[in-house]
Amino acid sequence: MESAQSGLARSARLRRNSQVSKYFQVSRAESISSVNLREAYSPLRVVSGSPIDTYYSRVELLVVRAQQAQQANEEELIPLLFLRLISATESYVRDLLSRLPAICPLVWAHCSEQNMALGAAFHYGKSTLAMATLEHVSFSTKGEVQKQSQKIAGVHVSSDGSLRVALDAFESISELRHSVVHSFDELFYKNLRELKALDSSGARFAVSISPLLFQSFVAVCHSFVRAYNRFLLDSLLDSWLKNSLLAMDWRLDKERFEPVFSVFKSTRDGVGPANAYRAFQQFGRSATALNGRAAAAP
Repeated sequence: MESAQSGLARSARLRRNSQVSKYFQVSRAESISSVNLREAYSPLRVVSGSPIDTYYSRVELLVVRAQQAQQANEEELIPLLFLRLISATESYVRDLLSRLPAICPLVWAHCSEQNMALGAAFHYGKSTLAMATLEHVSFSTKGEVQKQSQKIAGVHVSSDGSLRVALDAFESISELRHSVVHSFDELFYKNLRELKALDSSGARFAVSISPLLFQSFVAVCHSFVRAYNRFLLDSLLDSWLKNSLLAMDWRLDKERFEPVFSVFKSTRDGVGPANAYRAFQQFGRSATALNGRAAAAP
C-alpha cells in the first residue's frame, strides 16, 4: 500500500510533468506537442490572367463544392466555403490594387511616398509592389475598401452610386464571417446590431447558410467585383484623359494601353471588345463623345 509521503511525492511529480490540477481534475491533462509548420504550406500556384478572372475561377470551384456538400448531406460545410468566398473577393481587390502602380504612372506617382518594409518590397517585385502595403489589409468593410482605393489609386469609391450599393451588400454578408471564424457560428450582439437583426426577446442566433443562400452570396460578391472592376477602369482612363497621357493614336498608345486592358479584361465573362486594339477603338469613340477627342486608326 502506498504511503502518504510517497503518494504526495507522486502527485508532485505528475504535476511537474503533466500540469495536473493541484486540486482535482476536470479534464485530461495537456500534452506538449510539436508541429512542423513547414508541412503547412507549399509553393503558390500562380494563375495567369486578370484579377477578375482569377476570382471567377476560384469561386467557380467553391460553387461546385457547395453542390457536392448538398448532395452528400454535408451542408454544415457550406459556412466554411462561405469563408473562402469572402477570401476570394478580398483577394481580388488586393490583387487589382497591387497591379495598378505598374501600369499607370499617375497611380505610381500618387502612392510612391508610402512607406513599406524593404523585405516585402524585395519579396513582391515591381509588378505587384503595392502588395507590400496591402498584404495585411482586410477588404471586408466598405471603409477599408474606400481608404485603400484612395491611398493606392487616388479614387473616391463613395462617388459611384452603383458600386456603393454593391459594396454595402458585400459588407453585410461579410459580417457573418466573424461568427463562423470566431464563435463557431453564433451571432453575437455586435453582429446582430450590424445586421440590424436585434431581437427584443433576447433570442440567440447562429449562422445557417443553405446551398440556395450560398448562391445568393456568390451573386453579391460577383456584383461587387464587377462594379469595382468597372469603376477603377473608368477612373483610371478618366485620369489619363484629364492629364493628356494618351495621344489617342494606337501606334503611340499601344504600349501603355495594352497592360491596362489585360489587367481589367475578363475573358470568362465574354462581353466587350475581344482584344486591346478593339477596346482602344471603342474607348476612342467614347472619348470623342464625352471629351471631343478621337482615336486615330493605325
